[in-house]
Amino acid sequence: MLHTDHPLHAHYDGFWQMARPALATGAVELDPHLSGAQPDGRRGLSLILRPPAAIAATLGAFLAEAAQLEPGQYIYPVADLHLTVLSLFTATVQYQPHYARLARYRAATDAALQGAAPVRIAFRGITAVRGAVMIQGFPADEGLNQLRDRLRQELHAVGLGGELDRRYQIRAAHLIAIRFAAPLCDAAGFCALLELSRERAQLGQ
Repeated sequence: MLHTDHPLHAHYDGFWQMARPALATGAVELDPHLSGAQPDGRRGLSLILRPPAAIAATLGAFLAEAAQLEPGQYIYPVADLHLTVLSLFTATVQYQPHYARLARYRAATDAALQGAAPVRIAFRGITAVRGAVMIQGFPADEGLNQLRDRLRQELHAVGLGGELDRRYQIRAAHLIAIRFAAPLCDAAGFCALLELSRERAQLGQ
């Protein structure tokens, strides 16, 4: 199943169509926090979900292939792959006031998870923006968005909703797999790998 009728397919395709010309010419957006020039003192807090081990293993083959082509990029370790349910507060160097409220964040999260429906997601293919490559996730139902909405409600109820959706309201279900830390070694070859992987069910095969 290609998921071409899924509402998120157009969303991911739009990302790809915008990013592809830049990727093909090596005009990627480098993450300044990955250069190692100075420590990254930011901290944030998110509720995340990790893919089951069997799914992560299939994604690992794609990551290994990408690492062979572009060893200078930040390739996520398989164990670190995750889907962000909700960013409770965005990464900042001024995180101490947020950390002082960790108990309230945990209580709100526990309340949202109580009785929440299962989250079912199919992962297939990749998309990209200028700064990252992502594994496409396609929720099978409204379980993920319902969990997000429950969490928003619980956080607002305890006065912690001010940091939510500051940049945008998250609705996607992707896994970030690669961030660009250096100029591409072989932009054409890397873009060809991404093109090949756009709709592959078993990435890396």
